[in-house]
Amino acid sequence: MRTIHKLTSLLLAAGLALCLNACGAAGEPETPPAVETAPAVTEPVQEPEEESWSPDLRFETLDSEGEIWTDAVFAEHDLTLINYWAYWCGPCVSELPELQRLYEDYADRGLLVLGVSDEEYEADNRQVVEETGVSYPCLRYTEAFDAWMNTGYIPTTIFVDGSGKVVGSPLVGSRSYEDWAAFVEEYLP
Repeated sequence: MRTIHKLTSLLLAAGLALCLNACGAAGEPETPPAVETAPAVTEPVQEPEEESWSPDLRFETLDSEGEIWTDAVFAEHDLTLINYWAYWCGPCVSELPELQRLYEDYADRGLLVLGVSDEEYEADNRQVVEETGVSYPCLRYTEAFDAWMNTGYIPTTIFVDGSGKVVGSPLVGSRSYEDWAAFVEEYLP
């Protein structure tokens, strides 16, 4: 009986820790690596020159300024951090300045930080971006991100290398600058 109480206590503690660092989001997680084909492009987009370009995450979406972004961006950087967040998620908002600092500190070493959020919250998200001083690109979340980022919680973050391959596993929950920097140091070539 005592073992059951200890196990229950441990499970409750683990659940509480996750809740303190992440917010619940709708949807069931999918198992990576499902790859979706990007929709037709309305403007020419420069694709990597390799005919064998086959990233783990294929996407086409718009940023907050209406510019088109595709998975071709991975080839332009050694490492891309993609963070799925929302304005109503306290842990998400609290880590935005940490991600901005990471973006600034590691840009010259080949890191790109991308925020992705749901289009339905675009006005509220844009306000938070302005208030927190975020200058890295913020994109609209599309179904193409589901295979890697639909964990049921936000924030969820993934890293993608310059060949378009997802590095490591999706990370659920907010982290400090030092924690993010440790991942970047590990994953940068």
